[in-house]
Amino acid sequence: MTTGGTKTMKTGGGWRRGLWLAPLSLAVLAFLTYVLPPYLTLDPSRSRIPPPPAHPVYYPILVLHVGCAAIAMASGLAQIWTGVKGAPPGFHRLLGRVYVFCGVLPAGVMALALSTMGQFGPVLIASDVTLATLWLTATITGYRMMRRGQVAAHRRWMTRSYALTLSIISNRLWLPVVAAIL
Repeated sequence: MTTGGTKTMKTGGGWRRGLWLAPLSLAVLAFLTYVLPPYLTLDPSRSRIPPPPAHPVYYPILVLHVGCAAIAMASGLAQIWTGVKGAPPGFHRLLGRVYVFCGVLPAGVMALALSTMGQFGPVLIASDVTLATLWLTATITGYRMMRRGQVAAHRRWMTRSYALTLSIISNRLWLPVVAAIL
């Protein structure tokens, strides 16, 4: 939408548009409640992924990745809530910077680093590198679109970015099913 020659973001959209936010919020909260606690202790023996002995930096990088990814999940969800509820653009902008610079960018770089130390075989390494690359690419592209004033493109790219942020939740659900079938 344009007003006076400048582009603005359309906010609001009614209560029906936000019906899917409650289940999404519960899924994110449940996932973070399950995943975060072992890493908050900073105890490698509590890690859900055992650190490989050949890579002593693996665990610190994993902790940074998990922490920054949690920031991305939470701030991305807050972005959606504020977009639906029509929060001031300055607040949306601040949350967006937290999502990009404190969440996705460091978590994505850490994901690439962890992938190079992969201990689960070449297929998972390729999958992790691809996912991290797509995540970083979508986020950087979305950020650049906003900086150029291309609001609609920004929204599309950031939707892709957040879908990739949340892909870890869906991967945790379907991976055991696929593994059981194969």
